[in-house]
Amino acid sequence: YELQLQSANENMKNSSQFYENINKMMSTLNASVSDTQKYKEEIAQLSANLAALNNVYGNMLTAMNVKK
Repeated sequence: YELQLQSANENMKNSSQFYENINKMMSTLNASVSDTQKYKEEIAQLSANLAALNNVYGNMLTAMNVKK
């Protein structure tokens, strides 16, 4: 009976450690979701800025090619 109790205790400790590690993993995953959202927003802003820059550059080239 004592061996069964020790085994049950060991199993409970292992389960507790397992769930603690899962909680840490979920916290890390939640933090990475936030970072990924910021990254997505920054990439969208970069894309918009690049499009605006291309528009300005295209207008400059057009202005340079105007022949009088």
